[in-house]
Amino acid sequence: MDIAGELSLKEIGRLNVKEVLSGARSLCSVSKGGEEIMRATKEERKLIIISRKDTFLSL
Repeated sequence: MDIAGELSLKEIGRLNVKEVLSGARSLCSVSKGGEEIMRATKEERKLIIISRKDTFLSL
């Protein structure tokens, strides 16, 4: 959301990546906010995905 020329971010949900398909596509499951994510997608709103550093698994 642009407010007075500044970008403001709001978390609407959370995804868990199951498989990276390419540099621009991943197979994900929704862990929070599925309805809001679907609504934003249908309204063709721009969604920004941010990785959270403490969610990576080390094998």
